[in-house]
This record gives sequence, C-alpha cells and structure tokens, in this order.
Amino acid sequence: MYPWIRAVVCILFLFALCGPGFPQEAPGDQARAPEAPKEKNPFDEIVKDAARSPGLFTLYKTRKGDLFAEINPRQLDQPFLANITMETGLGDLFLQAGIPLNRGDLYFWHKVNNQLFLFKKNTSFTADPDRPIRRAVEKSFPDAIMGAAKLEAIHPERKSLLINLGGLLLTDIPGLAQRLTATLQAPYSLDKEKSHAGAFKAFPLNIEMDVELHYSTAKPPDLRLPTLADPRSIPLRVHYSFSALPEDGYRPRLVDDRVGYFMTARKDFSRDTGETPIVRYIHRWHIEKADPQLPLSPPKAPIVFWIENTTPMEYRDTVRDGILEWNKAYEKIGIKEAIHVKIQPDDAKWDPADIRYNTIRWITSSRPAFGGMGPSRVNPLTGQILDADILIEAETLRNVRRGYKYQIAPLETASEPPSSASDPAICTIARDGVQDAAIGALTMAARGDLIGDEAPLEYVCAYLRKTITHEVGHILGLRHNFRASTMLPLRDLHNRAITGKLGLAASIMEYLPTNISPRGVKQGQYFPASIGPYDYWAIEYGYLPISASTPEGERDELDAMARQAGTRPELAYATDEDARGADPSALDPMANLYDLSDDPLGFARQRLELARELWKRVPAKLPRRGESYYILRNAMNAAFSMYASTLEVPVKYVGGVVYKRMHAGDSARTPPFVPVSRKKQLEALDLLDQAVFREGPFRFSPDLLNKLAPDRLYDQFSTTEQLSLRVDFPLQEWVASIQRSTLDHLLHPRTLARMADNERRQSPKDTLSLPEYFEFLTNRIWSESLAGKPARGSFRRAVQQEYLKRLIKLLVAPAPGTPEDARALARSELVRLRHSLASSLSRHPANGKKDAEGQYGDAHYRNALSLADEALKAQLLRQLEPAPARTSR
Repeated sequence: MYPWIRAVVCILFLFALCGPGFPQEAPGDQARAPEAPKEKNPFDEIVKDAARSPGLFTLYKTRKGDLFAEINPRQLDQPFLANITMETGLGDLFLQAGIPLNRGDLYFWHKVNNQLFLFKKNTSFTADPDRPIRRAVEKSFPDAIMGAAKLEAIHPERKSLLINLGGLLLTDIPGLAQRLTATLQAPYSLDKEKSHAGAFKAFPLNIEMDVELHYSTAKPPDLRLPTLADPRSIPLRVHYSFSALPEDGYRPRLVDDRVGYFMTARKDFSRDTGETPIVRYIHRWHIEKADPQLPLSPPKAPIVFWIENTTPMEYRDTVRDGILEWNKAYEKIGIKEAIHVKIQPDDAKWDPADIRYNTIRWITSSRPAFGGMGPSRVNPLTGQILDADILIEAETLRNVRRGYKYQIAPLETASEPPSSASDPAICTIARDGVQDAAIGALTMAARGDLIGDEAPLEYVCAYLRKTITHEVGHILGLRHNFRASTMLPLRDLHNRAITGKLGLAASIMEYLPTNISPRGVKQGQYFPASIGPYDYWAIEYGYLPISASTPEGERDELDAMARQAGTRPELAYATDEDARGADPSALDPMANLYDLSDDPLGFARQRLELARELWKRVPAKLPRRGESYYILRNAMNAAFSMYASTLEVPVKYVGGVVYKRMHAGDSARTPPFVPVSRKKQLEALDLLDQAVFREGPFRFSPDLLNKLAPDRLYDQFSTTEQLSLRVDFPLQEWVASIQRSTLDHLLHPRTLARMADNERRQSPKDTLSLPEYFEFLTNRIWSESLAGKPARGSFRRAVQQEYLKRLIKLLVAPAPGTPEDARALARSELVRLRHSLASSLSRHPANGKKDAEGQYGDAHYRNALSLADEALKAQLLRQLEPAPARTSR
C-alpha cells in the first residue's frame, strides 16, 4: 500500500473517533439514565407487609387483619379434609364448646373465571373413573358449594392463586344461624360486620384457623338462657382444620354386621356384579406393627391421647387408666402399647381442636346435655380415623357425688317417662348414667352406708373410669353393644371372684346400670372395671394384621372371626337400632339399656323392688336437720324415674322376639329369630300387673307427700321446667304417665302385629295368642267389674280408663298396621266389659248410700259404660255407612 493512502486512512479513522457532529456522553451519565418502568406485581403488593406462614395452603395475615391463602394450581380440584369445631359455645342446649359441627368432610377448590369456589364433595356415590358410568354418577349426585372467594391475584412465577380466605370463612358455612334459630326459637343471623378472623397456624399437612362469628337477632327468644349475657348477641368462635388426605398405605377393612363398628358406606356403580354395589368399611385407626416379625411389637405410630390441662388433678390418673385399659386388647393381637397418654402442659400453645392432637377435654355447662361424648373424624373414602376428642362435662361428677341430693338437671317430669334415642352417633351414657350413679349414692344413704353426705371418691372414680373407657371404645370405632349385659347369671352379679375375673358384662360398650345389691346381699362391684371378652374380640376383628393386598382379600379370615358369634354367647351383639329403649319397634327383650344378667326380667324385678325400698327408707334419712325438703323430693323423683325406665324391659317380652345377628352356617342350633315363650310373656305380664296396674306400689303416707316441697330459689339458673313444675308433688301425673306408656306399648300396632305373626312362628302350646292376651289384660285390669265389685283407688280407676280408651281406639279409629283380628277382639272385650259394668251397676244402684270411694266408683262405672255404648254404636254406624261412590273418568 502507498504511504499516502495509509496516511489518509489513519486520518479518517481518527476523525471518526472524534465524531465532531455526534456529541459523546460520559460513562457516568449513561448509568444515571432512567429505566423503563416495571409492571407492578399485584400478588406481592397485597401481601408485602403480611406475616407469611407456609403450609398446606400458605397463609398471609396483613396488618389490617385480613387472612389470605395461596393455593397452588396443582391443588385445584384435589380433595382435602375439612373439620369444623365449635370452640366456644352457649354452655347449654347441646351447643357447648368442643362440639363438632361436621363429621369430617372432603372439600376442594375449583376455579371459575375470577373466583375460587369451595366445594364439599359428595362422597356417598362413586364409580371407576375409567368407566363410562362415572359420567352418569357425576351428573346425578352433585357436590355442594360451601362458599366462593374472589381471585385477588396470580403469582407471576408460581402461578399460585391468592384469595381472601378469612373473608370466605366469615360466612355461615357451619349453618349455625339455622341451628340457633331452631334451638332458641328466635330468628338469628350472622352479623358479618362484628365478625373477624382469629388465630391461625399453618403446617405442611394442615392449617388451623379460628374465626370469631357474631350472631344476632332483633327479636330475642322467650326461652330463659342464663348462660347468655344478652340473648340478642351471641359471639362464637369456630375452628377450621383443613388437612391433606393421608398417604400412609392404609388398607380399609370390610364391615360385618355381627361385629359392632361404625362404618363408612359408599355406593359404587362400577360394581354391577356381586352381593351389593354398596361398599362398607369400618372406622378404625391406622395401627401397624413396627416389626411384623415379632409376636409382640410396638406400633409404627401409636395413638396418642392428650389429657387437656383443664382436667382436675384428682381425676387425671383415673382418666389415664381408663384410656390405657384398651392396650390389653391390642397386646392380645401382638401390638404393644398401641395407645399412649400425655398431659397437656399448662403453657401449651396448641389448641385442642388442632387435628394433630387427640384430646380428653373437660368442659363446663349450665345444664349437662350429654355428660360425655367421644366424637371422631374419619376419611369418608376409607373409614380411617384421623382425629378424635372426648368431651367430659364438669357437672357430671358433681352429680355422681351429690346428685341424689342436688340434681343439676331436674329428674322430675310428669309428662313422659325417660326414653332413649337410637341415633348411632349419639352416646348418652354419661348423661343417663350419672342419674343411675346418683341412685347408687342414694341407696348408700338410705341403707346407712354413706359416710358424710356425698359418695366416696372411690365410687366417683370407678364411674369416671368406666365412662372414659366406654368413650375411648367409640373413638377406636366401636358401637354400643346392648346385649353384652346378659353375660352373667343374676346370682353372680355380686360375686367379686367372678366379676373380678370375667367382668360385669361382655363389653364396656354397654349402658350398664349401677350394680346395686338387693337387700341382704353383700355389695359387689358397682361399675365394670375392665373391658370384656366381646371388646377383645371386636378389636381383633378391626385391628388384627392380616396378610392381604386388598380389603376383599381379607374377607375369609374376617368371616372366620365373625362366625365365632354363633357359638360363643359372650360375643353376641345388638346395638342402638336393636334396643331403642321403650320404642315398640324394639322386639328383642335381651337387648336393653340399663339391664344386667342373663335374666333381664329378674333384674327388672330387683330394680322395681329397689325403688320401693328407696320410697320407704329415704324419708327416714333425708333431709337432715336444716336441709331443704327439696332433697327428699329429688330423691323421690329419682326413684320414680328409675321405676319408669325399668318398665321398658318387661314390656318388650310381650310379643317379643329374640334376634341374633347370625349368618348361615354360624350355628345349627338356633335360627336368627326365636319368639319369646308363652311362659316368659305371662311372667312379664304378671310383673306389669303388680307394678303398674295395681294401687299397692304407689301408696304413700300423707305425711310423706306433704313433705315433698320443691326448690323455691328461683334465679337466673332456674330452668323453664323448674318454673313450670307444680309446687305440690304431682303423684297422680307420675303414676298416670307410667300407666299410659306401659299400655301404649302393650297395645301398639307393632306389638299386636308381632303377636299375630308369632302364632305362625311357634307351636300352639308355646304361643300367647291374641285372644288369650286380650282376655288377660281385661281380666287383670277390670277384675273388680268382672267380679261385680266396685273399683277402689284413683290409680286403679285411671288405668282402667286408659285401657278402655285404647280398646275403643282399636275398634273405632285403629292406627295403621293394626291387625284386623285385634280390632275384632277389642270389640269382643268391649262387649264383655259392657255387660259386666251394667251388671255391677245393677247390684249397686245410684241412689244407694255410698262413701266418697263408692261415689267415685259409681261415676267411674257409669262413665265407662257410656263410653263403651257410644263406641259400639259408632262402630256399627260406620259399618252401615255406604261406600263412597266411584267416579268414572
């Protein structure tokens, strides 16, 4: 290259670098240049000052008090468990703190446009997701919308969704407004302005949240409720637990109706072959051996119960012992110390409603509604128990100690005798049992065996222990067994050598009465001290490790266990829907509440005699000098209540059928149904004649009746029932109530229909036929008229009138289900009665001189004769009425 050319190129290059037409910027000037504005992240803006709690759903609590939740997109449409608990309550009317407001439901989030809907999954119906029938199921059985929340923001990277969870939960998801309205008889509604989100905690598998809900009404209820400061305002704390479904390899276990477990049932439309499309799994915990090769191994994860720090110190050991009693049953199937017990520290930061803790909670009530209960929450898909609590009302043990003198919930009722519900989810052992335990203390006082004026601590703790063990049985999945009381002969009930070895009953899941000895018999155990043979067997059925990969693979081994009920009487099972108290639908006299021994009728006879003993002895012992006569009235009411409830046993023998839950091949000796023999039915009728139809049991001295004064200290704690009670003792009403309930059962259509059917189930010589039955009742109840004698005694005349009314109703207006033969027999008995009444009146003319009893008797016979004539006439007219004309279309 030429030198001059090289020189020109260099000059041009240098000139370009100088760039005189393009001014240069200093390096510092370039760093200070403004950037383009970034787009704000609404997610971060909303939660920038919030306290963040990562967990199942990450929670954010803002300074304003709003509670936000971050939902991962993978969590949409995925079910999680939702448990709702009433953390504070009204202290009355079954609205106490600790009451569960649902039974463990599956919820899921579902996005619709800019909203997130909270759905409750319908778990009762299902189908294989790979089969077309699944689409039909989804169209037929909808899920429920529990609430909806606005989608506040979406995280730009995580794509997670942010909602105001606190705002969503400040709605009436538990339905408390409706519940308060129905209970208090006033229109309550949620006041959202005075409601707010409360404490919360987040964990990897669950979140725990409190909301403070305020319910109000402009029209306060007329119901007296001293537990409320002002009935126009009811603030309640509700606790929510949202938790992930467990993934622990749990295998459900199939139900068998011979063993009493709570169950989860689902209808599977994919199962178009086999016995039934309904799949039923028992409720049980996931308990596995840590080392399956060991004959006795600790569990991988024990069930841990926490005794709440509200529990009185003097009862904590008893509560612990009652819980740990069940470890005996687990050890028998090779699992050592399956249950652990701990005490909640006084400075514990966790809440008993937290689903991670199973607690024994001590609660307070103005009037005990249930005494004790053991609610649990289960996975509705598998039946796995995930959480449980036992609630014990503080007043319960006070009533055991002193209830015979100062009953917190008055026993007196002259309208209806005590009865029991058959809802399997309801357990009233502590509520009803405490009244029966008070009878035990009253008997001690009457017999002079009481030191001081309250039951000894040993007695109270024995009652508490059996109650705790019973409630823990529910928490382990077991239902009531109301046949378990029939294990021992009547003569062995107070033989401590026998009861110490075998127990008082085959199962602690019974409602057992206080075992009070008859006069002259040395007292044995008052309450059962251990689980029984049925309990060991039931735990074996539910928890025995079985080598199988599916629930159906366990069926043969489970069936072999359940078959034992056919050959071992101590394993017989009957539950709530079998017993039903005094309900005429209950056909089995061997399945009762508050009976004992293999002779329930003999035990009932002893209890009736005990009531008469108390009526006779108590007035000499109570009240003590300076005490109110209300104590005596309370004792009389307690004895009357026991007398009335005891009569639920003999009435079930009449037209009764012993029912055993047997399958084909269980036993060749007896079928499932065995009608009660004629002899036993007549024995029961004889007992009812002596206990109900006669004057004798209810004869009390004027001196006693004039001492039965009520409690006259009326204050905010007085109940509506107390205020409405008669001041004087309602003896006539008590007796009439007992007579009415007995006759209602004896002449109920179900009873009469069973008797008619039993004539085909038994040989004639062993059958109590309907004609013999009606004749028996008329002969015993109207014996004076049939013998031509006047009726003496108001109780006697009352039962005769009640029987006459029922004969007339059978004839003129029979209830549905009444056998036609029963109607004809009722007419026959009315005709027979009419003749005897007319004959009796002809022997004792109205113008004859009579004392007051004679005048009563005369008026009574004439009234009965008139009623019989009118009924027979009405029935004749009804038969002569032309049939309604038929119209053509």
